[in-house]
Amino acid sequence: MLFLDPIGGDLSRLRVLLSAHISNGTTLNLPRGCKFTIDEFVGGDPEAFEGHLELAPTFANLADYLDRTGEPPLPPYIERVPDKEDTKSYQTVFANTPGAIAAPTAGLHFHAGLLARLQSVGVDYVTVTLHVGYGTFRSIEAKFVENHKMDAERYHISSKSSEAIWRALKEGRRVIAVGTTSTRTLETNAAALLGPSPPGDLRGQSTLFIYPPYNFKILSGLVTNFHYPKTSVLTLTSAFCGSKELLIDLIYKEALAKDYLWYSYGDGMIVL
Repeated sequence: MLFLDPIGGDLSRLRVLLSAHISNGTTLNLPRGCKFTIDEFVGGDPEAFEGHLELAPTFANLADYLDRTGEPPLPPYIERVPDKEDTKSYQTVFANTPGAIAAPTAGLHFHAGLLARLQSVGVDYVTVTLHVGYGTFRSIEAKFVENHKMDAERYHISSKSSEAIWRALKEGRRVIAVGTTSTRTLETNAAALLGPSPPGDLRGQSTLFIYPPYNFKILSGLVTNFHYPKTSVLTLTSAFCGSKELLIDLIYKEALAKDYLWYSYGDGMIVL
């Protein structure tokens, strides 16, 4: 069972992915005395369900239960059982707010020492939040790419971060996003970040789908991993690379020739 978003902010009402179809009204006995009752089949591939969770008294809340009982949700192409090391390594140095169903993999290339070195040469960094949902990884099934619809994902840019980004743009400095999730968060809020005054705290949901051609309004650089075909993260990367000399093709041919690793725990690149 993979836990997705709470429904309407209620942590007892949840959307989950299951590996089998289960009838409405079925109660699943979870480890350590907890129960999950299926209320509604939502659909999709893999199959999603909505239901309500009954926690045992020994757990303070959902986060406590998942921390003590669950496993890191490694992507299915990592064909092994998660181990204790994954609890640390499948987590970025920036992470501080629970909510995403997967790690934003570009962030895995950074650590505290590297951030300190960047700051020592004058590179500022700020953090933004996008609670990654299953839609980020869902394959594009539409015949025409522009017909693909992104699932809504929650984002937050603090007042401190938004002012720093706004000021950098006003001063003509580069804004380099670490990851496609950060990119979508920034581009979703482009109008506010390019406004006449600092925009303050920014929260909401993003359904922004970026594919070629796209006019990037905030970014002048992108750090990202290598992505699988027919995914929205690949169309975003392709859009940022642009059409000049089919740059995305050259990059991926190089990666294939040199046996680069794909996706989570994989290699990365920076495009300026």
